[in-house]
Amino acid sequence: QEMMNHKHVAILCAFTPSVGALTVATRSFFGTLARESNVELASPLAVADFSGVRGVKAEQSLKAGARVIAVPSSEALQVTSGQPCPPWAPDSVWRSSKQDVRLALVLLHAVHGDAGSETDARRSWLGMLPTSFDTPVFWSEEELSLLAYPPLQRAVEAQRVAWTEKHAQLIEASKPMGAVAEGMSPTLERFLWALACVRSRAFSGPYSSGTLKGAAQQIAFGGTLATLYALSGVGSSEQALNGFLAVLISVIASDFLFARLSPAKRYVLCPWIDLLNHHSSQSASQLSYEYFTDTFAATLDPTATDVRAGEQVRISYGPRSNEQLLQYYGFVEPANPHESYELRQDDFLLALAAAIPYEPTNIRRLVDAAIAQPDGKVSFSSAGADARGMQMTRLLLADDGIVEQGREPCGRLADEVAALRALALLAEGQRSAISAISAAAETAASSSGCRPSVLQTASAFVSDKARMLGDAAAEMRRRADESERLGSLVPSEPAASESKGRSLPGLGLTRID
Repeated sequence: QEMMNHKHVAILCAFTPSVGALTVATRSFFGTLARESNVELASPLAVADFSGVRGVKAEQSLKAGARVIAVPSSEALQVTSGQPCPPWAPDSVWRSSKQDVRLALVLLHAVHGDAGSETDARRSWLGMLPTSFDTPVFWSEEELSLLAYPPLQRAVEAQRVAWTEKHAQLIEASKPMGAVAEGMSPTLERFLWALACVRSRAFSGPYSSGTLKGAAQQIAFGGTLATLYALSGVGSSEQALNGFLAVLISVIASDFLFARLSPAKRYVLCPWIDLLNHHSSQSASQLSYEYFTDTFAATLDPTATDVRAGEQVRISYGPRSNEQLLQYYGFVEPANPHESYELRQDDFLLALAAAIPYEPTNIRRLVDAAIAQPDGKVSFSSAGADARGMQMTRLLLADDGIVEQGREPCGRLADEVAALRALALLAEGQRSAISAISAAAETAASSSGCRPSVLQTASAFVSDKARMLGDAAAEMRRRADESERLGSLVPSEPAASESKGRSLPGLGLTRID
């Protein structure tokens, strides 16, 4: 394990964030190459630099709700649930891997494939992919400590171990295949690069095996058979019509109904669409597979403002907290409406005792109520603590005479108010703690050569966690004060959630989880 940790540090520090310069090919990606690939654009777009971040610029204004890009599915790299192992991939690795790893293998194979078989657009897109990444999996241990947030630190460590072990499995399984396993013997750096590409750029959604062209062929074939059946005199016209209707219903059910009900999914890396960056203001934007055109399409939020010429065109990756955005996408969204703060059960109990001391024997109440779980967690949002946190706090702080064995206090206002005030103190304590830990780590890191970009990102991450905890404390205090004033419990303000937006004639897609 010690050797593995040293190996990680050497590998991770070797990565330098880079997305490459805006070359002539890059600038023409939404021009000539898009037209040659039959990509539909609502209005002219271009790849541009926005304060050091590459994104998509509107050359002309775009209306809210515009179907901004539609890309033929043939241009995308895809894997689907139940897809058999390709001949160039080790079967044991394919069968034991999740879809993100499978899609990374497809990407590696495409990068190492026959250059002559690729289209100009595919070659240009592959050349535009980031050459390296600066997500936390590529940070040193000292840089990770800057986050002052154990849930993300644990998740990144688990991610490192899983990715490294999968690489070792791939290398070992590819050896007997020789030259057949094209692209399947990457260095660890290259394998991590492919996985980072997938985790930061891919999306997923329901899978339908049919297309409009295929459905039309099936229906035409069914119509031909029905006509021949009726003309031959073997059966009646009514029987022929019933047979044709059976084919029609089967196609519709398979391609539309079953695709939505089936657990089968597709996982996609789609050129053009993958260049769209995220912003929560586009919460009702949509990605979809459009059955009738056999395309992947991106549609802007119809409730947002129009995009003016020269502005960045963005979509929402979903209701993601900053630990999700940072772990896989490498950025932090200031004032993120979906920000959260998670505590393991043991840490929550200690933090609550520090805020409002309670009798240690009261923990037995949690056991009696069957809510004490070894892997239990409590989460905070800008609306306050979650239901589990409130339930545990009520039980721990209530008077002995109020709590029956294994049962909560019977909704007394005083108990609710006390729980809200205690949790507000807890949130403020966590806010102070993470700020202090981060400041100490930043002081140590700045003198040890940690990268300025990492220092800046980690500082933004901690700052938004602290901002959200302050909002949570203020909201819980507001509820406590208002409840006392009114004599009844005031409900919490709902936390931000993903709005649905209008439905497209296709299958909805999201960024992969």
